[in-house]
Amino acid sequence: MTAPQLSRMARAAAALAALCFSLAAAPAHAGRTVGVGLGSSTLSSGVSVKWQAKGGGGMQLVAGPFGNGLYYNGYGNSLGVNLDGLRDMGEIGNLGPIGVGWSLGGGGGVAVGGTLAAAAAGVAGLNFELEPVPLEFSLEYRPTLIILPGVGFDLVNASGHLRWWF
Repeated sequence: MTAPQLSRMARAAAALAALCFSLAAAPAHAGRTVGVGLGSSTLSSGVSVKWQAKGGGGMQLVAGPFGNGLYYNGYGNSLGVNLDGLRDMGEIGNLGPIGVGWSLGGGGGVAVGGTLAAAAAGVAGLNFELEPVPLEFSLEYRPTLIILPGVGFDLVNASGHLRWWF
C-alpha cells in the first residue's frame, strides 16, 4: 500500500468517526463513571479500567502481561499497557434485562521489558449491560497497525472485557 493510499484511508476513517461521534446518543452507563474488571486489548490482557465522562466520551486502560495469545510470542515476558479513547454511541436495544449498546474509538499500546512492541488500533465495541446490577460484558473488534517489532496490519483482532461499574 502506498503512502497516498494510506493517507486517503486515514482521512476517510477520520471522517467516518467524526460523523458517528456527532450522531451519538446519551451514554448507556448513565449515572456510573468507572468500570473495573478484567479484559484484553491490542497488546495485553489483565486489569481493565474504563472511565465514562458525561456526554458519552471515555477512556479505557488495560495493563498486564504482553501478548493476547493471538500473534505475539512475548506473553509474560513484558508488561503491556493499552489506552483507548472511546465514544459510547448509546443503547441499540434490550434483550430482557440486558441492555445492548455500542462504542467506537481508537488507541494504542506499548509493551516494555523482554520484548519492545507498539501498535495502534481502531475499536468498535458491543456492550452488554446487565440492568439489575452494574455488570458489563464487552466484545471489541480491533483492526490493528503493528508498529514494533515490525510494521504490519492485523485486520482480524478482537478483545473482551468484564467490568463492574461504580
